[in-house]
Amino acid sequence: MRAAFRLILALALSLCAAAALAQPASFTADVVHTANGAPTLSGKAWIAPGKVRVESSIQGVPQVLITDTPGRRVIMLQPQLKLYMETKLDPAQAGADPMAQADAAQWQTVGRETIDGWECEKRVLKQDPAKGEMTAWFADKLGLPIRSVAKGPQGTATMEFRNIKVQPVEASRFAVPAGYQKMDLPPAVQGMIPGMKPAQ
Repeated sequence: MRAAFRLILALALSLCAAAALAQPASFTADVVHTANGAPTLSGKAWIAPGKVRVESSIQGVPQVLITDTPGRRVIMLQPQLKLYMETKLDPAQAGADPMAQADAAQWQTVGRETIDGWECEKRVLKQDPAKGEMTAWFADKLGLPIRSVAKGPQGTATMEFRNIKVQPVEASRFAVPAGYQKMDLPPAVQGMIPGMKPAQ
């Protein structure tokens, strides 16, 4: 469960970091993550400039994670219990994910490809080879990668969007619903990703 939660959070941070490279279109999509060819996470994502909402489930329990980069906060919802937890997010320490640490100057364009009908610019992240390789396909009309492949010592991880629909995303998608009660963030969760701090 801890590993799955960490994956959801790392994914949301990566998407927000990529959004910082451009002003992305607002859209919804199915999100699929695989590791060495095996599915590790699937869910639904809502993307807007600076904000990401990912809905998935961990061991059959629905989970919602909202990353608000302008507000420097991460919100975790537990819909079944109507509870939420909130932490502060330090963008300067957004974790070990290479996409979350990269800026526009670190991406090198290596070609163009069409992914699921979306015209994309294929980019490679320039980094220390010892850290592995990162390739991403940035959709021209979205301003974000719709597929990324990371190769490292532990193998190959792939993240991709499917069934993309460009449409406005309601602000309420990135807010705590009415009737939810706030709970303290467990210490085990606080230490999952560098840059997460207990909200004051």
